Amino acid sequence: MWMYTAIIRPILTYGALVWWPALDKQYNVSKLNSLQRAACSGTTGALKSCPSEALNVILNMMPIDLCLKEAAMYSALRLRESGLWGSRTFGHSSILGLTSIGNKTTDYMVSTLDFGLNVQVRFPSRREWKRGQAADREAICIYTDGSKMDCGVGTGVYSEELGVNRSLRLENHASIFQAEVLGICEACRILRNSATRKERAVIYSDSQAALLAISSTVTKSKLVKECKMELRSASQSMYISLIWVPGHMNI
Repeated sequence: MWMYTAIIRPILTYGALVWWPALDKQYNVSKLNSLQRAACSGTTGALKSCPSEALNVILNMMPIDLCLKEAAMYSALRLRESGLWGSRTFGHSSILGLTSIGNKTTDYMVSTLDFGLNVQVRFPSRREWKRGQAADREAICIYTDGSKMDCGVGTGVYSEELGVNRSLRLENHASIFQAEVLGICEACRILRNSATRKERAVIYSDSQAALLAISSTVTKSKLVKECKMELRSASQSMYISLIWVPGHMNI
């Protein structure tokens, strides 16, 4: 199974962005299905009479034609957000018309390097939190959190010193990562517009992924890029640090 998913299937997806319309012909799909069936049969040792669909379900394998179309869609989205995609309603360029994204923009961007973020990002251990050594009680404290449930996606920002208790709604297809980053970005806007005399502020978040993305020198997300810009703007008037808080730990 490792040989199939890590070596053979990536070879099959090569150039799928161009030739994916061939998957509309059952003759081509049958040939690809027989190849995936051979990998599934070799993995499970199932009888020859076992249906291919059953093997896919047992091994949690996406049907090969859908897997190839998915790879083509991802490639088209990357090219479109990079400004290198010519959208048409026919041929292989019509791949984005099969998605629910359509003409909506995504959070993807071409990777850029950024070394100018003058913000400290700390990841205290759980032991430091239990001993009370992680929090900066002399600074302005802002707490952010994101949430994704069946009813929707949202983020919240709270600060007792600034009298802020704010919640923001995101699109239903947004990720929990985007919700966490948006909360930090909103906290930076609040700090930038606040008329406080304190010289230090701390933004607390329970998302390691969001804090690592913000502190990274490589930016791959438009929202992370916007958050970094807000951090630079807010840090001109005060010293800002980001601190990770373990979630659901009664802290």
